[in-house]
Amino acid sequence: MGTPEAVAILARADAVVGLLCRAEKCPEEVAQAAQRAFEEARAEAVTAQLAELELEHIKTITGGRVRLGPVEAAGYRTVLDVCRTHAGVLEGIHGVGATSAGQIMAAAEQLRRAVTQNAEVRIDSRKRPPSHEALLLVVQRQEHIQRALADQLDGFSVLPRLHKLRAQADLAKAGTVRRFFTRLFSGRERLNEAESALRQLQAMLGSSALAAQVELAERINRPAPPGSVWTDFLSRPADYYGFLRTLGVKEADASAAAGRLPPNIIEAVRGQSLNDSLLRDVSLRGYQNFGARYALVQRRVLLGDEMGLGKTIQALAVIAHLAAKGERGFLVVCPAAVVANWASETRRKTMLSAAVIHGSPSARVGAFRAWTGSRDVGIMSFETARSLHEEGRFDSLEPSLLVVDEAHYVKNPAAGRSRAVGSIAEKAARVLFMSGTPLENRLEELFSLIGYLQPGIVRKASLSTRASAVVAPASFRMEIAPVYLRRNQEDVLMELPDRIHADEWLSMRSHERSVYAQEVLAGNFMGMRRAVIVGDGKSDTAKLERLESIIEEAGADGCKVFVFSFFRTVIDAVMSRTPGAFGPIHGGVQPLLRQKIIDDFTAAPAPAVLVAQIQAGGTGLNIQAASVVILMEPQIKPSLEEQAVARAHRMGQTRRVEVFRLLASESVDERMVELLAVKGREFNEYARESSVKDAAPEATDISDTALAREIVRLEQDRLSRGTSESDKPL
Repeated sequence: MGTPEAVAILARADAVVGLLCRAEKCPEEVAQAAQRAFEEARAEAVTAQLAELELEHIKTITGGRVRLGPVEAAGYRTVLDVCRTHAGVLEGIHGVGATSAGQIMAAAEQLRRAVTQNAEVRIDSRKRPPSHEALLLVVQRQEHIQRALADQLDGFSVLPRLHKLRAQADLAKAGTVRRFFTRLFSGRERLNEAESALRQLQAMLGSSALAAQVELAERINRPAPPGSVWTDFLSRPADYYGFLRTLGVKEADASAAAGRLPPNIIEAVRGQSLNDSLLRDVSLRGYQNFGARYALVQRRVLLGDEMGLGKTIQALAVIAHLAAKGERGFLVVCPAAVVANWASETRRKTMLSAAVIHGSPSARVGAFRAWTGSRDVGIMSFETARSLHEEGRFDSLEPSLLVVDEAHYVKNPAAGRSRAVGSIAEKAARVLFMSGTPLENRLEELFSLIGYLQPGIVRKASLSTRASAVVAPASFRMEIAPVYLRRNQEDVLMELPDRIHADEWLSMRSHERSVYAQEVLAGNFMGMRRAVIVGDGKSDTAKLERLESIIEEAGADGCKVFVFSFFRTVIDAVMSRTPGAFGPIHGGVQPLLRQKIIDDFTAAPAPAVLVAQIQAGGTGLNIQAASVVILMEPQIKPSLEEQAVARAHRMGQTRRVEVFRLLASESVDERMVELLAVKGREFNEYARESSVKDAAPEATDISDTALAREIVRLEQDRLSRGTSESDKPL
């Protein structure tokens, strides 16, 4: 082989080696750049917070021992002003000595450290500061690289051999050295080795294996796709926040992420690995990873995470782990409204197929039979499960994992769907119940759900709560820890924007009062609730007028709006007064049409309005596109309102969520707010913190019927005696 040809081959090898080496180092370099971008954004957050701290805080830190008058007179207004100077400058201020200057600087430094320690980076999609855009760009680049590498699991495996052949063949390009070694036998051997390596190198440079890795390296070295990073961020903020977690964004309290479980269970969960090889484009957050491993370790559990924390992806992570181990037989039972969403999420987030089991009796039986012999994830509604159970289809069913979404649907053991789910749960190797509201009215509801999973724990917990007048929350959490895991948004979502509630009390018009009085005298609870919204159905009402003004204000601010009501008549009235509104979503809307309405609303530019019945639109939806939520009336169950608001205020939301609850003064709304405050406190005490105390059930267990009767009685009494001074909005 001639020297020019050898030189050309080696030059090509040099270029390829350089390309592969740059690509191999690229992920580390981008990760470092991401960390620098994050630190810059974090430093800006610290600076902004220090600029908001007045000098009075320094006086507090020093116990009031330092006179700040001279410093303020010199033009210092905030802690940031002090942090940007030094003691020598302060000493130059008339009336400030060396001791005082040192104390002021020490106090300012203490405040700076405290602010720095607690500073959080929250991406501001409104102001879009350059530092935040730079951070998103580098995260986009990192994601681009990780996706490219995912296509080539072995990375750059040819690089070591390419390096070696390149070094061995180098001798063949030097003409004088070539002539010298041809005179010596040993030299000729070395030359032969070099020429052999050169031929191998030439073959390697033309191989498809190297071509694939060169293509991969070029993809990695190529900048992220052009376009607006803000548009990409707003279209899938949860994915970005998943990467931001890896950069050092302040982690939530570890014990909160672990649901404040006892140490022995936490240790067991940490010892459990999670195989995510069958997940697709998913970056699990720390608490989600923990939740999936908790379900694997404990086998039969209730995941009670607050709405918006991603219970679905935790369930899919459990399924993917078991599937990667070769297990099969995964069944999801959920409300009919979210069957389509489960199928979509399964196909989008995992490498598994979804088998939807529904339709006519013959169709669902056929789909069920096909699923039992496949590796698909079977998905069916509660109603389908009930029908198949009554037909005896579950007699020989032994799934590897049963997932029950919105598990509070089976809180009544006597219901047909509950019996169906119970029959599957008895024979399933693992069971994962999921509910953000495991307790709606009674403590027994929580026990009922746990009873499907680990009856022994229910018996023990029931005895404990009945044996003592008061059971400490921590003690109860320890008892149900093997089966119940609950995390709240504020504990684990550091980046979640604020949620602002506003109860808007409105005075009824004369025609509203007239219609309302008739419904009160008739004892018609539902009629009373409707009357304070739509009145006689012919004239404007206070609530509908306020609704229009809120929608107008939200639209001017570039926000999308989600409107909820319990009543179809109210929904119809809202739709008629809101041209171009999306929906309505109600129980009669088929799942596919429901999903299309949501997709169209999400894709539409602001302003936009989505209208839904609260029972149908308050569960199983991810609608981060909306940042204004309007509740047309208070709900009998506090959990209904929480679920509805959580459709917008959840992981991935980038804007502050404003919640308006429209209330009519001197009406049924007042009575409901008063009585439901008790039920709201009970939910917080019993289920929100995974803890229970044995408050007398008879004092707090208010059924819907009993609540309605009580409210009607109170309103009839009030109207019979006339409005008193005590009847004022809360």
